[in-house]
Amino acid sequence: ERYYYFDFLNNRFIFLDSNLDYSKGSEQYQWLKKTLEKSKEDKINNIFISMHHSLFSSSRHGRLNEKGLPREKPIYIGRRDLVPLFEKYKVTAVFAGHDHTYERSVKNGIVYITAGGAGAPLYPKMKTAKLQNPYSKFYKSIEHYLIVNVDKNKVNIEVYDLNGNKIDAKEFDWDGCHKIYLLESNEDRYQAIKIGYEKIFPISELEYIY
Repeated sequence: ERYYYFDFLNNRFIFLDSNLDYSKGSEQYQWLKKTLEKSKEDKINNIFISMHHSLFSSSRHGRLNEKGLPREKPIYIGRRDLVPLFEKYKVTAVFAGHDHTYERSVKNGIVYITAGGAGAPLYPKMKTAKLQNPYSKFYKSIEHYLIVNVDKNKVNIEVYDLNGNKIDAKEFDWDGCHKIYLLESNEDRYQAIKIGYEKIFPISELEYIY
């Protein structure tokens, strides 16, 4: 199968084929929409997407055309058609490659990770990076690998270089009732409110709230 999903400890891992049509109305798009809709019924805690093309990148493949839109068709269509679905169904994180680098971006509460440092020649950060990807939080052109640890209450993503040094990490908690997102800036807070997260508290208050 070219796109599919599996569940583990109430977390759903969805794999898409970004080299296959996934524009709105396509067979893959309709499958994704139904799979995301079913996640609520199935009481899924976190939703993770994996695909080849990175939708937000500060490197070569994230370059824009003269109209300010992504040059590459799968990226343009992904931003136009898939990102609204991801936001509507509150996807937790999206993993991709394509650009030979590591980058973590956050847009409207969703973490986008580019993990393309598996051995091919590395790509640099472009001079137009801020225009290409204003959502970037961390970037490093380095060979690396990811470890995703999943247990009943949390998901932890750790990124290491080839010498075993941790270069980045992100954790998502689940207490059985609420998702807890760690917001890194006032802009993240604004975007979280914008897409419908009503209860946002300082981390110092969490022990009293939950």
